[in-house]
Amino acid sequence: MAVGPVRVPARENPLNLVLNRSDELAAWVARRIPHVDSFGQCAAIGVERGGECVGAVVYHEYRGNDIQLSCAATSPRWLSRAALRSIFAYPFIQLQVDRVTAFTPARARATRQFLESTGFIQEGIMRRGFDDDDCVVYGMLREECKWIEQGENHG
Repeated sequence: MAVGPVRVPARENPLNLVLNRSDELAAWVARRIPHVDSFGQCAAIGVERGGECVGAVVYHEYRGNDIQLSCAATSPRWLSRAALRSIFAYPFIQLQVDRVTAFTPARARATRQFLESTGFIQEGIMRRGFDDDDCVVYGMLREECKWIEQGENHG
């Protein structure tokens, strides 16, 4: 299945949200994740400040009911509530998936904190899933997402 371009209602698009440069944003994220060379077919949302990317989320491995999310940032304070709404509206409203999945190294404390603070639930650990580190599996179901209104549909 193919991911489509990111569409966000104008009222939800803060001036610093980058929507139509998925290849560039995916490359930016891949350079910051040691175990990733590329994401293949994907879509991405980024956040810029002062003309520089400070964080981005890449959606990849779309399987119809589930999509994988990977992210990177240069600062822990890169997201606004409006940006979070857009980040979760794309998979849950536009793509209509029921689940978003994230995999992260156990030692990546900042990433794990980000995932947990946005509502992801740790579901398991794959021992040595990243060479010399365990892989922590996180998931979020549509009904668990606090960033979208439940019952909201793609329109």
